[in-house]
Amino acid sequence: MAKPKAPKTITKQPITKRQDYNREEELAEMYAASQAQIDSAGLDETLDKENEKRFLAEFRLANPTLARYVGELQPYAVKFPLEFYQEIYRLHGWPTDPENLRRRPGIVGAWTIELIYDRFPKGMVSEIRTRNPRTMSGERLHKYFQFLTEDGAVMLDQFIQEAVTLMRGCSSWSQFKNVFARESGRSWQTFLFE
Repeated sequence: MAKPKAPKTITKQPITKRQDYNREEELAEMYAASQAQIDSAGLDETLDKENEKRFLAEFRLANPTLARYVGELQPYAVKFPLEFYQEIYRLHGWPTDPENLRRRPGIVGAWTIELIYDRFPKGMVSEIRTRNPRTMSGERLHKYFQFLTEDGAVMLDQFIQEAVTLMRGCSSWSQFKNVFARESGRSWQTFLFE
């Protein structure tokens, strides 16, 4: 049989300060490194802006119709009047108190795309979605209208006003959808017993 090995004895070395270690120098190096990162972030931002300009120029050449309506990201400003959502809620028989209007169900967003944005030229919604992808939480960072040009914003306002006017003249969502389909030249399957 093999003899068991004797445990090694560990001697503690006294902790000594390194003579070449200087905390102030280390902090100065860390500061310089972080400053370089900040400077390069500024460079990255400049490069991003240049790339976006180049991308937009190529996009305008390849898609002149869409380029008339889709452009650079604009700052946020309220575009949809509260009345638009109040009318949707009224047609569904939902309460229109401010708390309800502020927390809209996701289907209202889908209806907004269907009623307003799908009236723009074909491919515009997919182009905006490409420029504004979903985050990890499933939301988009920006609103669709933030990517519209001046011409696009004018058409958006016109489409919203037309939808609100039609909603005012209807008493139910299905009636509105029928009227809206007729007015916008779209097909809409009506219910059998209406």
